[in-house]
Amino acid sequence: MFLQIIFLVTFVSAESSSIFCSGDLELDGVGGTIQSPNFPDNYDHDTDCSFLIVPFPGNSVTLRFTAFHVDYNHGGNSCYDWVEVDPPIKNKSRFCGYTLSMSPGEGHDVSFPVDEPVTLSFHSNESAWEKGFSAFFYRVNTD
Repeated sequence: MFLQIIFLVTFVSAESSSIFCSGDLELDGVGGTIQSPNFPDNYDHDTDCSFLIVPFPGNSVTLRFTAFHVDYNHGGNSCYDWVEVDPPIKNKSRFCGYTLSMSPGEGHDVSFPVDEPVTLSFHSNESAWEKGFSAFFYRVNTD
């Protein structure tokens, strides 16, 4: 367990540059940080982009959101802007809100099935904009 923690700290610090959502990107490397456009500043209007994360063979993808503020309907239960995750997490694929507890995984690690690619998409409409999101991803088993 201790060696795994050292390994994770080593590769996260080695890949410390963030990847901003722009178009449709397929991510490489062991892991890193993915962010909405302009993070930590507000994202732009009318933006659609995605990240495809394919695990190394025999491994799984893990995601952990560390910041999350994506515009939502304050008077209802719908999203104006959203982060969408495929495959869904606990039968939910679309997320919006202003706290980590409203993010995919609620600020905790989410591990997907072995050899299952993960697509994380971001959409913003033509009205309000917010800070967006930041998340770590790993393409290897971390346990």
